[in-house]
Amino acid sequence: MTERIRVDEALRDADERYRVLFEQSPNGIVLIDAQTGKTIEANEAACRQLGYSREEFAALGITDYEARETPEETQAHLQKVRSAGSDDFETLQRTKNGEVRNVHVWARTVLLGERPAFYCIFEDITARKQAERALKENADLLSEAESIAGVGSFILDFQTGLWESSNELDRIFGIDDRYVRSVEGWLALVHPEWQVLMSDYLTNDVLGKGIRFDKEYKVVRESDDEERWVHGMARVEWDDRRQPVRMRGTIQDITERKLAEESRALQSAALNASAIPMVITDRAGTIAWVNAAFTECTGYSATEAVGKNPRDLLRSGVHDQAFYKMIWDTILAGNVWRGEMTNRRKDGSLYPEMQTITPVRNGHGEISHFIALKRDLTKDKQLQAQFLQAQKMESVGRLAGGIAHDFNNLLSVILGWTEVVMSDLPESHPVQSSLEEVLKASQGAAVLTRQLLAFSRQQLVEPTVFNVNDLVVAIDKMVRRLIGEDIELVTRTDPKLGNVRMDRGQLEQVLMNLVVNARDAMPQGGKLRIETANVVLDSEYPRKHSDVTPGEYVMLAVSDSGMGMSEEVKTRIFEPFFTTKERGKGSGLGLATCYGIVKQAGGHIAVYSKEGLGTTFRVYLPRRGELAESAPSRRRKTPTHGVESILLVEDEPAVRRVTAHMLEAQGYRVISVASGEEALRVIEDEREPLHLLLTDVVLAKGMSGRELAERVRALRPTLKVLFVTGYTSDAIILHDLLEQGLTLIQKPFTSELLGHKVREVLDAK
Repeated sequence: MTERIRVDEALRDADERYRVLFEQSPNGIVLIDAQTGKTIEANEAACRQLGYSREEFAALGITDYEARETPEETQAHLQKVRSAGSDDFETLQRTKNGEVRNVHVWARTVLLGERPAFYCIFEDITARKQAERALKENADLLSEAESIAGVGSFILDFQTGLWESSNELDRIFGIDDRYVRSVEGWLALVHPEWQVLMSDYLTNDVLGKGIRFDKEYKVVRESDDEERWVHGMARVEWDDRRQPVRMRGTIQDITERKLAEESRALQSAALNASAIPMVITDRAGTIAWVNAAFTECTGYSATEAVGKNPRDLLRSGVHDQAFYKMIWDTILAGNVWRGEMTNRRKDGSLYPEMQTITPVRNGHGEISHFIALKRDLTKDKQLQAQFLQAQKMESVGRLAGGIAHDFNNLLSVILGWTEVVMSDLPESHPVQSSLEEVLKASQGAAVLTRQLLAFSRQQLVEPTVFNVNDLVVAIDKMVRRLIGEDIELVTRTDPKLGNVRMDRGQLEQVLMNLVVNARDAMPQGGKLRIETANVVLDSEYPRKHSDVTPGEYVMLAVSDSGMGMSEEVKTRIFEPFFTTKERGKGSGLGLATCYGIVKQAGGHIAVYSKEGLGTTFRVYLPRRGELAESAPSRRRKTPTHGVESILLVEDEPAVRRVTAHMLEAQGYRVISVASGEEALRVIEDEREPLHLLLTDVVLAKGMSGRELAERVRALRPTLKVLFVTGYTSDAIILHDLLEQGLTLIQKPFTSELLGHKVREVLDAK
């Protein structure tokens, strides 16, 4: 009995302790019948958690407050507890008032006597789950913020030498979980050009001097080797012994910003390097920025211009207020203004410019600034003036050539018939003296027509290769006699001077014309300088002289210390019949002739002069690589008479009649026709031999004289040809004929000259 009593007391004590634990547990405890799933007993904590009284709880089964699983899933779960003996899991439970709570369940199988039951402990983890969700939401928000900002975070532990990183930092560096996150691993990600710098920065500055880590540097992503710019910022935590414990920081991807900065820097450099002057002003017109070209154009530096209004710096006074109002009305309305205006440089000089002003709008669509693009038109105006001058000279040249052509035909008739009449009359006849005056006047007119032809580049020339130094030396004595004793002559020739190819006599004419003009410019005496040199005209020279081709030239310069000339005179100096000399002291054709001769030789003539400071004429002739030719020997005088048959082709009736009369008077048999077609018919029909074809180069109708000669030679290879020319718009034809060794005679000609030329051609082998 004693033992039984002791056992009963022990059971009562155990039951009491279980009851205390059951009732006092902070977690809900429920005993559930393993067979029916109904509640056997629930403690006070379970009643509080689910909001049921004990009596209400006793009527509930587990499926009544299970909120996550279906009844079938709950039964399957209970079966798992039966078979395994225990289980713990998280689930959701629904309270009496419908609230859903997070619960952690520990379930065990127990025996109540011989009846199996489930002993379940319910821990309400709703608060913990809410905290976890809040933490996760915060972490997600932080991760999203890092991703949006391109900022990753890290913590470096100096004890282990390793660092932890956020997802965004891993993305920036292109690393995954397998990457070793050590200091060495970080340096391995730094661009090779930056590794030494960043290692020294971390060791010496951040850890050595204790400064905050704040650096922009370049990295190479591990995943794809892409170079990226990053901005690292971090702070070191120190212990009591001033030893680094950890470093917390961020890494921001600033590649786009860096590229934008580089692009802006490039754009700024490009705009500043642009040859186009640019100005940016605010809406009120105050200058905010200018480029270097603006400074070069106006003379105002950026410091002098910024903060000022263009009207205070550049206004010329040429335009009235209405002009500027029109500009402002245009750009304030949001339109682009383009136009030409005159502005003033810092030195006070005026210059023309083409300007384009464009409104610039801000993010709200409002006009905030204006950008002005300027182009200095000074050189353009100069080139335009040169072009117009060249056009004018070309037009005058064509006019002069046309006049010379018609005039030559008239002079040919006048000279021819005058000679005929003079030869028919006895020398003692009283009309002879009058006819001699007519002859002299006609010969003088012929000289003028040759000058006009020279100006219009249509004069017949015989070019040779020679050295200009030889020409200067050859006429030295003639020049000294011409200028007189009160003018000092200085010649300076380049011993290595190249050769030129042109008509030697024409260049001598140019030089003598320039010397005479220089003498006349120094009536009280002075110094005359003649120089030669090899020069190279580069691509810059044609910008000032539009009719020049860059290349190697021989320069012949004539300078005087005389009175000089004004800009107005310089622009007209080469025009025919323009002269500054007194009436009767100059025809105005000297410099015009020089101009035409030099142009016909493929060269360029330029004048440099200022009033009171003298004048320099520079003649540039293309330098040739050929050796100089020896001077032609004088031909012996040929007779002027013959008995041969000559076919004369001339489209001008009066010239044709007088030429035929001249030849017939010299003994020749002459057949005269007006065209090449008529000439061919004569050759085909003429049974007697013909000895010479005398034809004008340019015929009014049908084939030209050159074409006629080629067809005649096919029919009669032995027939000699003499060409007559008074004018041609295509001087190349004449040069080509000369190069072929053919003979030409230029209108107007005398009977004697014609006879010599005809005899020369007929007697040639």
